[in-house]
Amino acid sequence: MRTLDRRRRLANRIVFLSGSVPEPDRGFVRVPDAPFVIEQAVVALARAIFAEGGRIVFGAHPSISPLVASVAAEYFPPNTEATMRPVIIYQSEAFKEVLPNDTWDLHRYGYADLIWTDAKGGEQYKIGEPASRKCPKSLTEMRTQMISDQNPIAMVIVGGMDGVEEELKLFCTPPRSTMPVYAALATGGAASTLYAEWKYVYPMHDLEREWSQSAKGALNREASPAESTDPRDKPIPPYGAIMQWLVEQLIANAQL
Repeated sequence: MRTLDRRRRLANRIVFLSGSVPEPDRGFVRVPDAPFVIEQAVVALARAIFAEGGRIVFGAHPSISPLVASVAAEYFPPNTEATMRPVIIYQSEAFKEVLPNDTWDLHRYGYADLIWTDAKGGEQYKIGEPASRKCPKSLTEMRTQMISDQNPIAMVIVGGMDGVEEELKLFCTPPRSTMPVYAALATGGAASTLYAEWKYVYPMHDLEREWSQSAKGALNREASPAESTDPRDKPIPPYGAIMQWLVEQLIANAQL
């Protein structure tokens, strides 16, 4: 377990993580090595937030939960007191029969509060169909309650699919209409799609570009040969540094 000498400047503050690894057949652009790129972003974000005593709230998509769980175990002991647990998970009763073990483990080991919301209209999820098409009312109820209950200070989008757009709209309604939304465009998925569509409607930030500008062009390295199709020729953004910068922005914005 890490014992960093930080000032816990995000103590009692919650950041909303929205995202997942886009599935190949769902119509979202997948960047080269998407699972690895998204893993780098999620792990770096969790470390930066937990190191300052902050908490993450999310719906615990199966492609994200194990990453957050691994980081929580680095910073907090098992069976942490409920009010101090670094993760807050919201899940609909419609998904109770298929909740992944990684999500259960976050709760069992005392790293996460697990909050259930009501299933709506008799919806019950069975493996085999996209959740957004099978249980839309229950997911809307879960997302609405999650955001209104926890009142996050910011939303961070990493990858993601259909549900991210609904979460974005819910997050950006009063009283949070001025709260920042950071989209990690280099992770692809809904992060890149929604930024292009909604950047003039909601207070959205291009995470990698803004960090690069603040770091005096840190990402403006010489481009790889244009004819190259090797994904290794496109460097992965240094999310360790980027997420540290992001947390500093959140601290400054919240005047902590």
